[in-house]
Amino acid sequence: MMKRRGAFVALGIFWLILWIFHLISVGNIPAGLHHDEAFNAVDALHLHEMGWPVFFPNNAGREPLLIYLIAASIRLFGPSVWSVRLPVAIVWGLTMPAFLWLIRELFPDSEDLNGIALPAILLLLTSPWYAIISHFAVRANLFVLLEILFFAALWRSWRLNSVRWGIMSGIFWGLSFYTYLANRFIPLILLPMLTWLWLRRRNELKRRWPLLLAVAGTALLVMAPLLFYFASHPAHFFLRASQVIVVGPKGREEAGASVDLLENLRLIAGMFFTAGDTNPRHNLPGRPVFGWWVLPLFASGLVVSLLERRS
Repeated sequence: MMKRRGAFVALGIFWLILWIFHLISVGNIPAGLHHDEAFNAVDALHLHEMGWPVFFPNNAGREPLLIYLIAASIRLFGPSVWSVRLPVAIVWGLTMPAFLWLIRELFPDSEDLNGIALPAILLLLTSPWYAIISHFAVRANLFVLLEILFFAALWRSWRLNSVRWGIMSGIFWGLSFYTYLANRFIPLILLPMLTWLWLRRRNELKRRWPLLLAVAGTALLVMAPLLFYFASHPAHFFLRASQVIVVGPKGREEAGASVDLLENLRLIAGMFFTAGDTNPRHNLPGRPVFGWWVLPLFASGLVVSLLERRS
């Protein structure tokens, strides 16, 4: 127990040192603003003139929360590369304790919770992908934090059957709707979970319907301004997704679309194990997500989880 506690203290010090480095270095690493960051910075500087919009249609469409945070940072510290990137550097640091909370909610009865949490937190702390993207003032950083908080609060609300925590979960989900378009596909993750509960734990699901209503109702209430905007501008809702979708563009042969989809799935799977993104903006060029020391941990954790589930 003392060894594990000491390991957590050491990891906490490591996290704090890295966070300070992020806070200090974001103004200079990388040098200058990428064009996506520049779009966000210019809009942040002109929020008042633009009428405080809930959506920014330029540059393929952008949700507003990060831009509002950048505007607050510029207001406090003046216009600079550092003040534009400061919010994402803060978000990087907050993501670590949020991730620890999620792990504790996922494994509340584990006899070796520290053994699960330590390597998971260390993986996130040493992830080049997450470190690199956290030096850019882009929306994905904020999305990661709020989604972690959403699922942590959701698991806690379910475990305790707490409507109060369900409301908190709905707030996090609703706020994440203002971060990045990937949030629009979260229902595709929740639906299989609800289907499994309906098939395997129907009585438990029925007992918790007030909780589920609290989560969904709160989320919809928080999302309402942006949902109303998309209702009157449906093209903006689908714009970015239609630009990157693999299957079904107009005029494409179905056989060709199937081949593209399979090739895309192969590349995504390879991103984790063999060859990652070659763009230095996102990654150490070509480095897979799971390094040589992470892959065995991932594989063993997956096997243990499956064995425990069967037992």
